Amino acid sequence: MSAPPNGVPAGTAPAPPGAPARRATSDGAPAASQLPPGAECRLDPWEAAHPIRQYATLTFARGALIALAVTVVFGLLGALYSVPVLAPLFQGLSLDLRHLRPLHTTFASAWIFLGGVAVVHRYLMDHGGDVARGSACACA
Repeated sequence: MSAPPNGVPAGTAPAPPGAPARRATSDGAPAASQLPPGAECRLDPWEAAHPIRQYATLTFARGALIALAVTVVFGLLGALYSVPVLAPLFQGLSLDLRHLRPLHTTFASAWIFLGGVAVVHRYLMDHGGDVARGSACACA
């Protein structure tokens, strides 16, 4: 397959004058991240982070995974409640949708929140700089 004479693949518009050239992957597709020249995206190794940040990240990530598991359990129980044969069994256990839905929704919200906080703490591990003195005292 030959390249077009102007160097722009068919079906795409050329870059405006003065715009930086787009980098492409080996297969010719545009790169996922367009970093400015001289910038680099770094991800520090886990061991290089301060223990306070490691602990916070793991704690929030574990909490998010536990909340996800509880969400799935209550969601499955709520779905099984809809099966006509199983509904009397759930009613005999005093479980109905009025009890299952709020638990499912609460833990789903907790999963989203805790997962987001874990991501923020992981970002701080890479880009947050030194741990503040007050945070470091809590670990001692």
